Amino acid sequence: MNINISDKIRELLVKANYTEERLAKDLGLEKNKFKELLDTNSISAEMLFRIVKIINTSILYFYPTDKDIFTDIVEKWRYSEKESPYTSIPLVEDIYPENLLKTLFTSQTSVMVPFNCIRYYDSILAIRIKKLNLKDSNIFRESIIVVNFSFVRIKDSELVIFYDKDKNFYIRNFYQDKLYSFNNEFKPINTKDITIFGKIVYFQMDDLILL
Repeated sequence: MNINISDKIRELLVKANYTEERLAKDLGLEKNKFKELLDTNSISAEMLFRIVKIINTSILYFYPTDKDIFTDIVEKWRYSEKESPYTSIPLVEDIYPENLLKTLFTSQTSVMVPFNCIRYYDSILAIRIKKLNLKDSNIFRESIIVVNFSFVRIKDSELVIFYDKDKNFYIRNFYQDKLYSFNNEFKPINTKDITIFGKIVYFQMDDLILL
């Protein structure tokens, strides 16, 4: 996807009568820091999802040529109470650090999960965790996890999936800005040393309905 996201953001700000300073404040960033991200075209996928929520527009605004693909992946996880107590969400085999959109676009199938488990989240995907490093977690390797990848803050005791500078993924519990392993042999990790991909909102054994 060859697109300058920063130009599209500036274009959207003009249309929405929204200033860079106001958006930076809503994102919790200094104006100069946000300008630097725009100037270097370094807006992360997670931040892009936050921006479209703030300005109340669709992520499809930034990817008009991929509308059909993205609609198929994202909008079909919406729940229809008249049809089923389950809803369909994308299931990914590989995760691309710092590129959530690429992760979503490589989803080859979807999975059915109980709607009541994810009803309060609108930015989610399912991950088969067989390929992840699970030495820090007591989740079974045969599980599928549902991850909320668009969030403002993490609460104590929540389970998160994160990656280090070497792009290795781990699962740990968050508590007071540190990530704790269920295995006491491993020391807590400070959040400033890693990047959080999302927080786990649901998981179960790999016996879900595949579509």
